[in-house]
Amino acid sequence: MKISAIEPISPAWDKMVHILFKPFDFKKWLVLGFCAFLARCGEGSGSSGSPGGGGNSGSSYTEHSVPEMKAWIHEHLEIIILVGSAIFIVAILLTVLITWLSSR
Repeated sequence: MKISAIEPISPAWDKMVHILFKPFDFKKWLVLGFCAFLARCGEGSGSSGSPGGGGNSGSSYTEHSVPEMKAWIHEHLEIIILVGSAIFIVAILLTVLITWLSSR
């Protein structure tokens, strides 16, 4: 008996056509798409750089407004810490959820 790597392709193709198209079932396609989404969930996008340079060419603040910004931050420090903490907790929960979903 001769072993062939190409011979199993035809039965596999026929089985795939039978499962996906005979009969066509939209719910089955949604389930397959959701499974593919979960399989890719949690993987990085590959691009983490920011476009453009790090120059200060478009800034509109002056030296006079820096003390005003510091005063505003000092006045609203509690709110800034609360919002920052909430964002941090939500980010951790989303990361745990995505990790859990991608591991299933």
